Amino acid sequence: MNNLYKKYLIRLRVVRESKSKIGQTNSPEAVVECVKKEMRNLDREYLVVVHLDNKNNVIGIEEVAKGTLNAAPICSREVFKSAVLCNAQSIILFHNHPSGDAQPSNDDVRSTKILKQAGEIMGIELMDHIIVGSDGMYLSLKGKGLI
Repeated sequence: MNNLYKKYLIRLRVVRESKSKIGQTNSPEAVVECVKKEMRNLDREYLVVVHLDNKNNVIGIEEVAKGTLNAAPICSREVFKSAVLCNAQSIILFHNHPSGDAQPSNDDVRSTKILKQAGEIMGIELMDHIIVGSDGMYLSLKGKGLI
């Protein structure tokens, strides 16, 4: 390789860590129990992505956005970047509502549909989008037929 281009060469290395204790899941409930404990009392909105392999084992969890009291930016590029890097087959999105109300806003539903389409193009399934409220309450957009 030409020395001129060597300084621009980027090497990526995937580090495999032990499987999550969350284990295998065909529904979001097993993952919800773990994630909602961390998200239910936060003072601002956060967006978290859970990465799953082809057997629905959790292979990664990443916070992709930190927002304000009533909004968190959702960027397709950020949501899927880590999913691609960890070789995820599918993802589950989580975000919290500090107000405690787990009902989705129109923006929540619209953004989720856009992410679902982006995932279809990339070959990464968006299994669900879970909104975490207070006191352990949560809502599945898939369960409500919104995606």
